[in-house]
Amino acid sequence: MSQTFLTGPLIDFGNSFWKSSLAIQEFPGLAAAGMKSRGKYGIGFFSIFMLGDLVRVISRRFDRDTQSARVLEFRHRLGSRPNLRNADPKEVPLDGGTRIEVKLSINPFEPDGLLYRKNPFSKGKVVKLSSVIAAIAPACDVMITVNQDDEPSGETAAADWLEVKSGTLLNRIMGGEDVDEDDDDASTPANAWDELRELRDENGKLYGRARIDASNQWRKCGLIIVDGLAASKIGSIAGILIGVEKTASRNYASPIVSAPVLASWSSEQATILTAAEIPDAE
Repeated sequence: MSQTFLTGPLIDFGNSFWKSSLAIQEFPGLAAAGMKSRGKYGIGFFSIFMLGDLVRVISRRFDRDTQSARVLEFRHRLGSRPNLRNADPKEVPLDGGTRIEVKLSINPFEPDGLLYRKNPFSKGKVVKLSSVIAAIAPACDVMITVNQDDEPSGETAAADWLEVKSGTLLNRIMGGEDVDEDDDDASTPANAWDELRELRDENGKLYGRARIDASNQWRKCGLIIVDGLAASKIGSIAGILIGVEKTASRNYASPIVSAPVLASWSSEQATILTAAEIPDAE
């Protein structure tokens, strides 16, 4: 981001940069290339203050030299004006880009912390950062690499939710520990009806990857995503459906799958379940 961006659209609450005339001035080739913005409300950046008071944004345009890098620092949340300064050479992203740092207001390993998970049936536990990130972005179309304690902790490949084994994807949705794809016992469903199947129309448009899961009443393994990010859980299915957000916070969405595609998938699922040797209770 340029200095103009850092001191303008980034901190202009409620206005999307991508819908402004400045976007055309800063990146004149993007509109012609058919770039589609994920942002639309102009509030995304401010959500980081839910995690902590001290926030630092270090950014450098990829097409400018290292001396153009700037640091925007919020020292007291939004209670005071941020400070803009030149970046120290050690802070500058080598190949351009942006790094956002936040000092967490709550210890991540303690109750209510980022990595602490409560369990109604037992004591809470601390989970890996990579598991938390994977559950938030289970179907992102860019690669996400996670480091914890300065060591590689996990990686989610770009759009790999269509390729990974069914057990691996369900484990990701539920926020479980990383599963080794080579471990058949851990990532391969025990039964054929456990396999997730793609939902596509006659033109090949993708609407999701899921299976019927009416028996699991306590743990919802179904997820609606918006732009690869988790939006809301749904019952009676396991897997992922692509959706569109219904709220600005993007924590609620509805699937976009058409009725004919859903009916065809459901019929296939019924055939699979009929042929399976499933106990009556299940």
